[in-house]
Amino acid sequence: MIKQISVEELKIKQTSEKLFYLFDVRTREEWSEGNIPGARLMLDVPSEELESLDKNADIVFQCRSGARSQRMAEEFEQKGFANLANLTGGILAWEQQS
Repeated sequence: MIKQISVEELKIKQTSEKLFYLFDVRTREEWSEGNIPGARLMLDVPSEELESLDKNADIVFQCRSGARSQRMAEEFEQKGFANLANLTGGILAWEQQS
């Protein structure tokens, strides 16, 4: 089951010292219109890097509204990753609360 996290929870993660990955699964065009600080556009992350991530790494996925990122989190779960989260409401929620 993929954990759903709020914008507030993501902001807490960003200020903590604990390592986590924030992957944006949107298109380059969407990315250029705005993005969350610390996020990496998944299209720009080499597949070798993704495949070499620790299966217990803390990973958060986000997209525009939360649907595509939920699907990506589910794909990673099927690959054996255990500590996955989806940003509820995506960047739309982030922009409303920032």
